[in-house]
Amino acid sequence: MSASETATIKKNYTKQEIKILVDANDPLITLSKPTLFTSSHWSNFSQISVNSVLQNFILCEKNKCILKHTSSSGTNALSKHKCKIEPNSKSQQLITPHLLSDLNKSQKNKVPPAIKQRITTASLEYCVLDSRPFEQVSGVGFVSLAKTLIQTGTHHPNILRITSVEKLLPHPSTLSRNLEQMYNEQKSQLAGICTSLESYTIT
Repeated sequence: MSASETATIKKNYTKQEIKILVDANDPLITLSKPTLFTSSHWSNFSQISVNSVLQNFILCEKNKCILKHTSSSGTNALSKHKCKIEPNSKSQQLITPHLLSDLNKSQKNKVPPAIKQRITTASLEYCVLDSRPFEQVSGVGFVSLAKTLIQTGTHHPNILRITSVEKLLPHPSTLSRNLEQMYNEQKSQLAGICTSLESYTIT
């Protein structure tokens, strides 16, 4: 993460913002145990940090519930919490794809400001570093690429743990080799459409 991107990320997050980041397995989230703890309750809970900044929330590792917690509250929240583990359902299993597909359809699933700011900063750096016009990020091709990357991360959440982004993206020479194949496929599809037409008009 660049210094400019880090500077734009706030330190304190709301419970709802943290929940969305946790559900999405966002790399900003890190979980840890207190360096010094004697209570057995901590075996089922972890402290939550966002961008390496400790938050006033903890995560129940059994049911992924997020609880308010401060250093002064001790283990009260931990001891009072009663885990309610729901059986796996399709709605739970598909929570991340559901949020991603409905971001533009539901006001309830708005993109958190922190994530929106990260994307804005990264988009600006992309345009500046690669000398691209700002309109580039709203182009049909760029949006299609972004959707493909999001879908890849959704269906293969651990892919960046086994490879780098640089290796995930194609080399320019690979694009060059695939251009003719894509052209032939599109040409064949267009030819099939044209042969099925009974009549047409050229203007």
